[in-house]
Amino acid sequence: MANWLVSGAASGVGRAVAQAGLAAGHECVLLDIDEHGLNETAGGDAKARLLVVDVADDDQVAGVGAELDRSEFRLDAVSLNIGIEFRLEKLVEQSVEDIHKLVNVNLVGTILLLRAVIPFVNKGGSVTMIASTSGIRGAEKSAVYSSTKLALVGLARSMCLELAPEVRINCVSPSGIETPLMHRVLGDRVADYDPRVSIPLQRRNEPEDIANVVMFLASPAARQITGSNIVVDAGTSMM
Repeated sequence: MANWLVSGAASGVGRAVAQAGLAAGHECVLLDIDEHGLNETAGGDAKARLLVVDVADDDQVAGVGAELDRSEFRLDAVSLNIGIEFRLEKLVEQSVEDIHKLVNVNLVGTILLLRAVIPFVNKGGSVTMIASTSGIRGAEKSAVYSSTKLALVGLARSMCLELAPEVRINCVSPSGIETPLMHRVLGDRVADYDPRVSIPLQRRNEPEDIANVVMFLASPAARQITGSNIVVDAGTSMM
């Protein structure tokens, strides 16, 4: 069995990845700012190690590396699922505070957490970061969010050169995922996106759909895949 680290593990895609890893028998370090959500994800599984971490806090992120070092816990797979709630607004209407918060969490938080854990990834290991199709296609009233997600694709493409041949790194870019976060962001607008009309496969992504791709990328079956961005959008890019 392998050793995993999963951020954003208290809900959504992070929870689905964490639970898939635990179900596969892996030892998993689970990170999130939401302690209650982490406990729900772990469900008392003895293979789960929980760390309450705010990725917007540089010292707390550095502490993740210190904890891995202290416990001599080496990693075979890392899944970075970092994203925060935001309001759908035009860029000129968005507050400077909200812009900084989105960039600091979604992008800087991911970069710093990646920087903290890379020294502990074993040869042959895998890192996967969750981006978004909004970073590729663009999304109305989501300019900053989309920018942070597209930046992760560039990060993976550059880091694959730094980490090869020992470690692989990829992105997964989903379209809309059926999560509480999506409903909070879209609010009443969720009803405007009828999957029978707007999605070729006629269903929205579930967190487990994304977790399945992360599991594949972490497996030996994906040993030749690095620096890639895997789009999981049920065909919406074709419309």
